[in-house]
Amino acid sequence: MDDGQLYVNSLAADVAISQLTACVADVDVWMKANRLCLNAQKMQLIWLGSCQQLEKITATDVQLLSANLQVMSTVRDLGVLIDSRLTMADMSPPSVGQHIISCANYAVSCSH
Repeated sequence: MDDGQLYVNSLAADVAISQLTACVADVDVWMKANRLCLNAQKMQLIWLGSCQQLEKITATDVQLLSANLQVMSTVRDLGVLIDSRLTMADMSPPSVGQHIISCANYAVSCSH
């Protein structure tokens, strides 16, 4: 698997970490059963939420499989920079516009 995302929705960080840990373990088991390898060293972790929600989270690193992941404030996903508050502030305006146009063109081509 080259690029995959796991999303967990929870009001409590400890619950989210437990769910994420279990999910990653399940994916790892499935991948091994299919002769694939999940590279824990390439995983990235980001908390998403409002300022008030993010201030409540104290976990700065999470152990997933063999990797101790540092929580990041910004990650790149399919060429788009995503920040923890989903502001897209780290992206330059032309880049944001180009991505939106690209997504719109893809949506139009998929609907035909």
